[in-house]
Amino acid sequence: MINKLLEAAINNNIELEIVNNIVKEVDMVFYNKEIEKYQNSDVSKYRIKAIYNNKTIKIETETIDDIDKIIEIIKEQSKIIDNDYKDTLAEYKELICINSFNEPNYDEIKKDILNLYEFKNKYPSLVSITSDVLYEENTIKLYNTNKTKLEDNNYMMLFYFEIVMDFNGVTKTNYKYYYTKEYNNNDNIKLVEQLILETITKEDANSINTNKYNIILDSICVSEILLHFSDIYRAESIKKNISILSSQFNKKVFSDKITIVEDPQNNKFIGKRLFDDEGTETKFKEIIKNGVFINKLYDSKSSLIEDTVSSGNSFGVRNMYIVPGNNSKDDLIKNLNNGIYINNITGLHAGINDITGDISLQAEGYIIENSKRTKSLNMIILSSNLFELFNNVLEVGNDLVIRSVKGGAPSLLLHDIVIAGKI
Repeated sequence: MINKLLEAAINNNIELEIVNNIVKEVDMVFYNKEIEKYQNSDVSKYRIKAIYNNKTIKIETETIDDIDKIIEIIKEQSKIIDNDYKDTLAEYKELICINSFNEPNYDEIKKDILNLYEFKNKYPSLVSITSDVLYEENTIKLYNTNKTKLEDNNYMMLFYFEIVMDFNGVTKTNYKYYYTKEYNNNDNIKLVEQLILETITKEDANSINTNKYNIILDSICVSEILLHFSDIYRAESIKKNISILSSQFNKKVFSDKITIVEDPQNNKFIGKRLFDDEGTETKFKEIIKNGVFINKLYDSKSSLIEDTVSSGNSFGVRNMYIVPGNNSKDDLIKNLNNGIYINNITGLHAGINDITGDISLQAEGYIIENSKRTKSLNMIILSSNLFELFNNVLEVGNDLVIRSVKGGAPSLLLHDIVIAGKI
C-alpha cells in the first residue's frame, strides 16, 4: 500500500514521505501472587509529509488504505497552510536493517515475578509488591518519492516495581524501575530487596541542617536531570533564545570532567536508531567535550535555517550520556569521606526552571561519615543550578545507567552543593 500511495503522489506532482511506526507490546501487571493483566498489542501508525505547491503538509493516520482521500487532503490543506520555511524529503537512499528478536519466555517471567512476594517471609512489614513488565519491539520504516527506503528496528524490556510496607500502622511506598535488553531474574531479586531495605531505613529518616555539602548524586538522579535538559542543545531552541545555552556555543559551560555524547547507533542501548524520523542517518557525536559546548543538534528545518546539515536529531536525543570515569561507587563514597549521598529526587517538572537552569528538588538519601553510610535522610531539598552541578564535579563514576531511550548518566561526586533542610 505504501508503494501505491507513493505512485499516486508522483502522478499528482506531490513530493511525499511516509514514516510507518510499528509497535509490538506484551504488558504484564502483577500484584503479590496474582496476575492482574496480560495484554498483547500491535499498533501501526503513519506520519505523512507532503510538499505540494511549495507548501508542506503533515498528516498522521492509522491507515493509508484510502489513497484518493489522502491525496485530496494534501491538496486541500495546501490551499490554507502558510509555511514560512522550506522543507525537504530524506535523501539518504537505502538502509534496511531489520533484525529478528527472540522474545523472552513469558511463562518463566511470570513465575519469577510471582515468587518475589516470598520476600514477605523475610520482611513481615511488606504489604504488597506491584510489578509491571513490558516487552516492546519498535520498527520504523521510511519511504519517499526520492526512492529512499529505510527500515530499522529495536527492542527493550521495562521492569517496574512498587512496594508498600507497614510500620505499626504507618504505610510507606517506594518504587524503582529500569530498562534492559536482557532478562535476568537475579537483577529483579536484588532490586526488590534493595527497595525493601531502603524503605525500612526511611522509617527513621530525618532532615539535616541547611548548608553546603559535598555530595554524591546517584546515577539515576544525574540521568533524570541530564535528560530533562536535553532540549537545551537543540539548534532551534538556541536560535529562539529559549535555551540556557543560547549564547554559550563553543564556550566552556561545565567542568572539564564532563563530556556528554550521543551514541544513537549503539545496539547495546535501548535507544538505538540508525536514522531519525526525517530519514537522516544518526551518528555518534560529542555535544559537550571537556566542558565545552561544541555541537548543536539539528533537524532538517533548523539546519536549513542555519545553512548547515541535519545532525539526525529530529526526535531529540537517543542514547545521550555523560562519559563515565574510572571511579566505582565505592571509590566515590571513599573519596567523599564525609557528606551526603542522594539516591532519589522528585518534582522535576515543578522544581526545575528550564529558562534559568535553577533546580529545587525534593531529595532522599543518607549521610556518609568516614566513608560509611549512617543516617537516612528525607525532607531535604537539592538546591542548585545546572551550571553549578556540572561545574562542581570532583569525580565521575563508572556506573553508567541508561535510564530511557533518551540516555542516562553515571554517578557524580560534587562539592559545595546547597542541601536545604532544617532552618
